[in-house]
Amino acid sequence: MAAAQAKSPLSQPSAMGCGCGLLGTTAVGCLFFGVFLAAGCAMGYFMVIGPWLKMQEAANWKPTPCVIDECELGVHQGEDSDTYSIDVAYSYEFNGQEFTAERYSFFDMNSNSKSWRKEVVDELKPGTNAVCFVNPDDPTEAVIHRGWTPDWPWSFFPIPFFLVGSIGVLGVAYNFVTGGSLISSTIPRDGILNRLTMPTGGDMESAQEGEARTFSSGQISSWSESDYDDDDVEEARGPVTLESESAPLAAAIFLLIFGLIWNSIVSVFVAQQIPEWMQFKFGFMDLFLTPFILVGIGTILGALHQLLASFNPVPILTLSRQWIPLGSDAKLSWQFRGSPRSIRTLKITLEGREEAR
Repeated sequence: MAAAQAKSPLSQPSAMGCGCGLLGTTAVGCLFFGVFLAAGCAMGYFMVIGPWLKMQEAANWKPTPCVIDECELGVHQGEDSDTYSIDVAYSYEFNGQEFTAERYSFFDMNSNSKSWRKEVVDELKPGTNAVCFVNPDDPTEAVIHRGWTPDWPWSFFPIPFFLVGSIGVLGVAYNFVTGGSLISSTIPRDGILNRLTMPTGGDMESAQEGEARTFSSGQISSWSESDYDDDDVEEARGPVTLESESAPLAAAIFLLIFGLIWNSIVSVFVAQQIPEWMQFKFGFMDLFLTPFILVGIGTILGALHQLLASFNPVPILTLSRQWIPLGSDAKLSWQFRGSPRSIRTLKITLEGREEAR
């Protein structure tokens, strides 16, 4: 085939490199998703890992009698809603010395959960005798409740940040590592495939014009200019069959499972906001939850989209040779598993990869 005579757009592939554009996109992507990853890691440590480690350490602390000096329900006013805390102070004797402490639990973040805190405050009235757990290595450190509190669902809060950040960074890095030069050809189609153009000899001739017809298979050849020829490469003889690497059904299952986990976590916080929404009260927390709700909805819609995509016709490509040196041609034929009648535009992309060993 004479490359100089290939004037049709169908015979002139477009090349796309991965140079500075891909590098810049990778940097921006890593920075964007890195913020989510860093936020998830930081919140995960201070909200989950840190308290959990202290709980494990406190398992060996000494139970010690104490007297409640003060205990009240702390109210922290916000713009639209209030948060609550347990403000407690107690005194105890350890190794013959008097100490005071103010920690009720290690998971001591404020939240809008009022009922269980009020029960604790009613139980720990000033002058009440109680039991606290004292660190024998540092008697100034003590805690009354060394387990999880009813606010434990907040420990799931960092997970969406961590998942979005880690998956995003890994995806961007994978795209950068596997990015290469692409050579693509597009065969347009108006309604139905009514024209299939194939290169023959040195010209591009129309294989079918006029009455609309559908094709379930076809073939097209592509070539490029170079001084290399077939003798410069040694390859295994015979064609190679290429099947699609995408698995829409597997993607649908993954997105469905991810969406169920994600929405289950987000629903914990949404349920706490529903009473406010019913009174048409909206605040910062609602604005903060909005992107997480949208991600959950998008994940479920993505799962449905992938499920529908699993019913699409699957292309099976057969390449006449495994290696295509510059200056040589190869024949590519294709067919579909399933009906191709829904296809309006067929795009075949050939990725060339050069390796130095």
